[in-house]
Amino acid sequence: MLERTISELRGVSCLALEDVEQSKKQIICSRSFGVRITGITQMREAVRLYVARAAKSSGQKVSLPVI
Repeated sequence: MLERTISELRGVSCLALEDVEQSKKQIICSRSFGVRITGITQMREAVRLYVARAAKSSGQKVSLPVI
């Protein structure tokens, strides 16, 4: 372990490409609305809930403004 640290301090990469976890490029949260949405207020609430679900699945804490 110490050898690896010394090598890294000297600028030698000791991390194999296979060891690097790829970050997700997108988050998909697809569900049907369940009921017909006819108003802008209903649409805003539905979008807010979908964004909250997507943020939760990504592990991020997101503050959503009230529109």
